[in-house]
Amino acid sequence: MRPIYLLLSILLLVGCATTSKPPVVAPPDQANLYGKSYVERAKPPATKPSAPPRIYRGEYLDTDYQKLLEAGYDILGYSSFEAGDVPPEQALEQAAKVNADLVMVYSRRNGRVPMSVRMDAAKTRAKSEDQGNNAPQSGRLVEPQSQSSRYEYFASYWTKLAPPILGLHVQVPGEGAKPSTGLPVLAVIKDSPAAAAEIRAGDTLLRIGDAEMRSVDALLQATLRYAGQPVEIVFARAAETLHRTVVLNAKTD
Repeated sequence: MRPIYLLLSILLLVGCATTSKPPVVAPPDQANLYGKSYVERAKPPATKPSAPPRIYRGEYLDTDYQKLLEAGYDILGYSSFEAGDVPPEQALEQAAKVNADLVMVYSRRNGRVPMSVRMDAAKTRAKSEDQGNNAPQSGRLVEPQSQSSRYEYFASYWTKLAPPILGLHVQVPGEGAKPSTGLPVLAVIKDSPAAAAEIRAGDTLLRIGDAEMRSVDALLQATLRYAGQPVEIVFARAAETLHRTVVLNAKTD
């Protein structure tokens, strides 16, 4: 799965589109592996953050992702590659390049050995056997110990957004999907008007004011229309329809 994100001024989260892209497998002499494998999901902020980017070691991808959304961050892009030991400074360098506030880095040992190395080892074994040396029995592959210290890396880059008008991340209908009433809520930003309305992830947003939530554009237009004003928000939770009135944040330039 490869998520595609759309950054709106009201902090909307786009749903997922599915395409696959294998990780970059690069030799250790490449310049910056995080930069080489970077995939952009949103345009970098026009201005740099006031402080240098921070780096964190990720624990659980889905959990970390949800927490960052709820904290008011949005994803800019990600890097994915396989290599030996790569210094964390490379991740920070790429984070600064895309004006990210923070980067989450995940890594795990990869026991797989590249096919080229396996073939070389097999050739060396065969040559030794032909020469009558004390080689391993046929069929057992000798793999250099140095190749076991390879890792799979994944890094996501995040930007801290301005206070949202509403504070919802919603799933965007897929391309060609028929219009339907309601937008599924994926995450609610803490201390936002949406949080004050007691909306939760898993709810379905039905209406803002007199605007039916049939598309992301309808949500965008409604939040801009009612920015800075009290408005009734209607949403569904299981079989229950809930009504809440909250004051939306004012629009920021």
